[in-house]
Amino acid sequence: MVHEFDGHATSRPQLMLHGRECGRSRLAVIAPTVASDWAIKNARSVRVNGSICTEKDARETLARSRSGVVSVVLVGDASDLDFEFAFNIADDTDLDGVDEGLHALIEGKSLTLNAIDGFIRRTDRFTTGRGYRDSLANYFYGVLARERSSESGLPSESETLGYRRRFDEAVAELGRYDRAPAEAISGLVAFHYNHFDLALRKTRSPRIAQLSMRFARLLDGESSVERIAPARDVASLDYILSDNATEQIIYWTSIPFDGSARAEVAEMEDALHRVQPTDAMKLRIVLAEHHLAAGEPRRGERHLAELRHTRELEKWATQYRHRLGDRSSD
Repeated sequence: MVHEFDGHATSRPQLMLHGRECGRSRLAVIAPTVASDWAIKNARSVRVNGSICTEKDARETLARSRSGVVSVVLVGDASDLDFEFAFNIADDTDLDGVDEGLHALIEGKSLTLNAIDGFIRRTDRFTTGRGYRDSLANYFYGVLARERSSESGLPSESETLGYRRRFDEAVAELGRYDRAPAEAISGLVAFHYNHFDLALRKTRSPRIAQLSMRFARLLDGESSVERIAPARDVASLDYILSDNATEQIIYWTSIPFDGSARAEVAEMEDALHRVQPTDAMKLRIVLAEHHLAAGEPRRGERHLAELRHTRELEKWATQYRHRLGDRSSD
């Protein structure tokens, strides 16, 4: 509510999308809407792109919009409010075309700068899908940097920063699309960053979801001894789109927690100083669990000590110490 100088209260005009009030800054709309998704309140009149119209016509115009900027002015009793919406809604046909181009890239079995550039060229005619296409390409550039490929175009000291920036930019856009490749990439990046609560929801990538659930349960203070499905499922989309470094982490962290995976454990111990910190955290958790199950609690304690200042691991650390105590009393 706003108040006029004569003391009478008046209601401020509002424009709502999906039940939430729209702000004054330009809002990007990338998903289709219907007229009922929009609501106008407390407006004496409405102008869309400079033309006066009814509230119903305004909502229908917004719902029909697919590209470009639409301006809306709500005229109220005390003030007018201006809104701008930048529509960039991809047609399913164009998104399908980008996915076909992605399939061709995958079939090429070689990720290089030339291969990515070819993917971009082949899909350039799918104009409304360019945001989706560019985000996929950005992820692939990040994969080259993460794998320290000479094709990445980045100096060695910039590779770490480079791949993270590429990954972050890619998933920020891909999260808006309900497409299997977008979900697979988002799950892979979330798993790499230890955002297990996000990665476990990627049900179209079951091995990522299952492995993330294992870590989520551990972090919540539960013990986990269940076996994980085979990590290298060459038919799964997340395997096809994964990078070599992430794939190695997935393989290692899928070992059973029964003390049997000694060869993999030796590899993990040797790799700890080479992997990214987020991956080192996953490896140390798995190593600690292995050593406890193998009857080598002191080796497990060393990994616990390395993680003692990691706040998100407090529940796991507390539960692990209890199990250490139970073993020492046996």
